[in-house]
Amino acid sequence: MIKKNFVYNVLLSVSQILYPVITFPYASRILGVEGIGLATFCESICRSFMLVAALGIPIYGVREIAKTKNNQKEMKKVFSEIFLIHLAMTLVVSAAYILSIYAVERLYDSKDILFWGLLLVVSNVFAFEWFFMGLEQFKFVTIRTIIIRFISIGLIFFVVKDQDDLLPYFLLIVISSVLNGFINVYYVSKILSFQNFFSGVNIQRHFKSLMYIFGTTFAVNAYTLLDTVLLGFLSSDKSVGFYTSALKLNRVPLTMIGSLGVVLVPKLSGLMGSNNLAEFKRIIDKSLSLIITLSIPVMIGVCCMSQEIVSIFFGTHFAPAAIPMMILSPLTLLIGLSNIFGIQILTPMSKDKEMMKIVLSGAFISLLLNYFLIPVFDENGAAFSNFFTELVVTVATYFVAKRHIDVTFPTGNFLKQLAISLPYILIIFTLKLLVHDMYLRVGVTVFLCLIYFVISQLVFIKNEVILEFRDSMMRKMISRTSRLK
Repeated sequence: MIKKNFVYNVLLSVSQILYPVITFPYASRILGVEGIGLATFCESICRSFMLVAALGIPIYGVREIAKTKNNQKEMKKVFSEIFLIHLAMTLVVSAAYILSIYAVERLYDSKDILFWGLLLVVSNVFAFEWFFMGLEQFKFVTIRTIIIRFISIGLIFFVVKDQDDLLPYFLLIVISSVLNGFINVYYVSKILSFQNFFSGVNIQRHFKSLMYIFGTTFAVNAYTLLDTVLLGFLSSDKSVGFYTSALKLNRVPLTMIGSLGVVLVPKLSGLMGSNNLAEFKRIIDKSLSLIITLSIPVMIGVCCMSQEIVSIFFGTHFAPAAIPMMILSPLTLLIGLSNIFGIQILTPMSKDKEMMKIVLSGAFISLLLNYFLIPVFDENGAAFSNFFTELVVTVATYFVAKRHIDVTFPTGNFLKQLAISLPYILIIFTLKLLVHDMYLRVGVTVFLCLIYFVISQLVFIKNEVILEFRDSMMRKMISRTSRLK
């Protein structure tokens, strides 16, 4: 089951990668740095209010549905209680959202876009990913998301034609969310009966855990989402455009690598519930090995080739985005590790209070750094604040997780992977000198680095995770060949 869910989540991650890779560079060239900066700023405002309305439900819901999935009656009750909480919070937050537009001059200047953003806030009530993932129905989530994204890509190329199409571009983001909600409601009705939906609900029992998870989620997003908002208030739309461009490109590999963590949460919650700590620890150890193996080469590649990557995807007028991209390049490793220590260990163990304390500290550091650095260094200040905050949170989650389970950071494997990755730097800078065509240089660099990655992992250090993956693929090929015969 884990392997199938991982495949579906990898497909989902690939779509998450391809969607911004295809649409954002196109939209950036059409709308310009300031246009794409304003659109991203408005979307970040909407998602900040959505975050408050969600109250930690996207994480809490997965865990609670996973616990009750074998009891249809209890699962329906839990779903209806969580939905009712989300709905009530969204109504309150929507009122605050409208008042904020009129009360804050910076928001009122963008009211034509932000009023449409209210639909984005409201439609998030029907974002039932937490329900489907709690049931481990990754197939449905993947297929639905890919179809909606495919439609959105086509509409963006059809509708967004010049700089005046900023509002249509933003509306496509809103429409995707609304369509996603309609489909979710239909499929939930296939699983749960809406008859007597709210009978016997007891929403109070969820508040304590939700408050801890909300505090954690809000604090995390204070330095992953609100940095863009603060940049919009303290700097300019142009700086937002540069920063978000760098951030989106850095999140491409992070999305792929992070797909493992999403898949494992229901499984790890079940293992913790059955007190199977040996299997729990075995999965965590493999996760650590995989994250380190994949993240270090990606981190080095992004850092050394940031200028080329930015130029290819966004054009030369986005060149200043290369510096924040270099600063943010370690995020693939840092967030990958903090997801293991936090989401894969502390969340299944219901250590919500401790997680909240960690990320609240991180949020305070982020807000403080952003407040002082953005006015001086613009997008580079926001990037450094993001990097330093993630470093602090990763270290903190590791030591807290270590108190509850015998998890040890694989320092030897980390140093080995770091040492064996140094030739990537040699390959990249040698080709910078020898190959002058940028597109050819990037293509050859990626090809040679991939070959070196496979050889170094399979031959030089004999990485157990990669060897296991190779053996699994070979067994499948042999099995298919034998069936064909």
